[in-house]
Amino acid sequence: MLNIVNGYVATSWMTENSTVPTVTTRTVTYNMSLNNTFGPKSTSVTEKQTCHAFHVADDGFSVMKEIQNSGIPYGDNFIVQCTYCIIRSDNTHSRLLIHGAMVQKKSIWGIIKGIIEKSTYSGLETYYMVLEETLKLLCEGSNEPKQTTVLPESEATNSIINNLIPNKLLKGYANIDISFLSTKIVGIEKRKKNK
Repeated sequence: MLNIVNGYVATSWMTENSTVPTVTTRTVTYNMSLNNTFGPKSTSVTEKQTCHAFHVADDGFSVMKEIQNSGIPYGDNFIVQCTYCIIRSDNTHSRLLIHGAMVQKKSIWGIIKGIIEKSTYSGLETYYMVLEETLKLLCEGSNEPKQTTVLPESEATNSIINNLIPNKLLKGYANIDISFLSTKIVGIEKRKKNK
């Protein structure tokens, strides 16, 4: 079952330095429902997002999210860190690498820590399955499966928002905001990490 998000507010991206590579930050807040049998039915979430451009900006960038939940037991004892790295692989393809983990800030009793970790990693897994499905929806209907088509920004945004997203996107889930895309996604490939 998906956790419904409402009250999503994001500040503007602010440049932290004027050197290369550029570092920008913003804060995102929202309320998220929880699917717990016991305990709170929702949590207030604050994300600090930091975007690091590569030295050669056209090669890619990374975004690190530090996620703090409040209004839940032991919420101040841990944060969730997620890193998204988008790397250009050639003129028509990029790779998206994602890593998410729970980081303990204060000592947590063993049994409670296990419950929190299980819930956190289950939530991350669900979130990234939804992200994958969202990206697949953006790929549907492409006539050019082997080549990326770059559309003018306004045309791409209008096409995605007006034709695809309202009808098919899993509404109200987390902060999957793809309305800013200026290119058309035409393919997605999932790779499991080698053990």
